[in-house]
Amino acid sequence: AQRQSIPLNFEATRTMGLESEWQINIQDQWIWSGSVSFTHSKNLADITGLYGNHLPNLPRWMSGQQVWWTGDILWLGTDVYWSDGNYWDANNQRKAPTRLMQNATIRWTSSSWSIEATGRNLWNRIVVDSPIDPLNPELGLYPEAVQDFLGYPLMGRSIALSLTWNPIEQPNTTDQ
Repeated sequence: AQRQSIPLNFEATRTMGLESEWQINIQDQWIWSGSVSFTHSKNLADITGLYGNHLPNLPRWMSGQQVWWTGDILWLGTDVYWSDGNYWDANNQRKAPTRLMQNATIRWTSSSWSIEATGRNLWNRIVVDSPIDPLNPELGLYPEAVQDFLGYPLMGRSIALSLTWNPIEQPNTTDQ
């Protein structure tokens, strides 16, 4: 009822998938990296209402893309994470909405310290329209919080700042 992540055991299941990951460097300053995964899951239980359904909490598609421009002291980057909606229940009646988040980062570095500012969930996508009752779609839609796979709402637009200092080591001048 609380959509908490708990281990689920089924009589028999099948899960197959493909994953791809890459990194491409363009002209020493541009980096594009990403990943995509496809997972096909099937419940093979002898229970009529479960046979052939997708396994809960397992998205079919997931992808993450990052693009960075890297200068000598300044870095600019963006990343987009997308996860297909996944079912929360074995009956495949309650489906989590698709999750899409974009972040952007600017980083300034020197020989001993760096400052970084990251904007998270820039589109502020925290609510989607979902069916009031998945079994009775004629009842209409209602606004529902976009949640992670555990059922916790995603954070709205936010900014994170970080300051990092790495002291420069002094050379050892004593003779040994």
